[in-house]
Amino acid sequence: MFNADRAIENKKDDLLGRAPFSAQLGRDIYEYNGEDSLVIAIYGKWGTGKTSIANMVLEEIESLSESNKNETIVIKFEPWNYSDQDNLIHHFFNLLENAISSGNVATLMKNVRKILKKYSKYFELIPYENPWNKFFCTSMINLLRGNLDLYSCKNKLKDALLEANKKIVVLIDDIDRLTNSQIRNIIQIVKQIGDLPKITYILAMDREVVAHALEDDCCNNGNEYLEKIVQIPFQIPPLSQVKLHEIFHNKLGSSIRSVSKNIAIRDNYYWCTVLDNCIFPYLYTIYYKRY
Repeated sequence: MFNADRAIENKKDDLLGRAPFSAQLGRDIYEYNGEDSLVIAIYGKWGTGKTSIANMVLEEIESLSESNKNETIVIKFEPWNYSDQDNLIHHFFNLLENAISSGNVATLMKNVRKILKKYSKYFELIPYENPWNKFFCTSMINLLRGNLDLYSCKNKLKDALLEANKKIVVLIDDIDRLTNSQIRNIIQIVKQIGDLPKITYILAMDREVVAHALEDDCCNNGNEYLEKIVQIPFQIPPLSQVKLHEIFHNKLGSSIRSVSKNIAIRDNYYWCTVLDNCIFPYLYTIYYKRY
């Protein structure tokens, strides 16, 4: 009766009244003219609608881009969907390169793409957990230092992005579904490797899960670490129980009518008792979890 664990893609399917907030956030991001990288976090537990809100934000940005004929490059990076999750940095750069290689921005971003290829090669050598791979990759990095100056290359990439003056918005979703080491890779992308001008990151995640992953290795207080990375945090409020029950009633009525228009509830008191004691106490979200 309720929806599977699948986020909505646009505001017309919004049942929870999050469309106005999402549209405003999308407009704010679209109108942001700063040169520095911007990191926005959408915090929420499973089932609170993080991905749905993020999708509606991107929908607003794309709508404004189209109506104003001023294209913003929008990228959805979903690390959970990659089979090779130990090479997320490589996947991120591939996605970024593909995004700036197509459409109307391809010519404008030609120089960016050229430098990005050089910059990303440095991170293809990032080691996996295997000690032998770590030794081999570290050796390769040392051999290449004479030909690939990381900092110089990053500075050239920054200059190229500023010259192109084209805004890039990257949504990174389902961060809390990753392992601790993979979560740290994502934070590394946002904080260090991908800290580039004209790029806005939208991170959708469960704050507690990510903070715990960061505490596991790189810091003593994961929440404080996130505060240093995220400039604009949004905490999704818990779902209104009144709204949740209203949605349930509507879907239940729709399901009953789809079976037969002649079905009627004869004992309202009994039915209300069943709802209050057997159903409503277990409703926390409009989604059911799939395993």
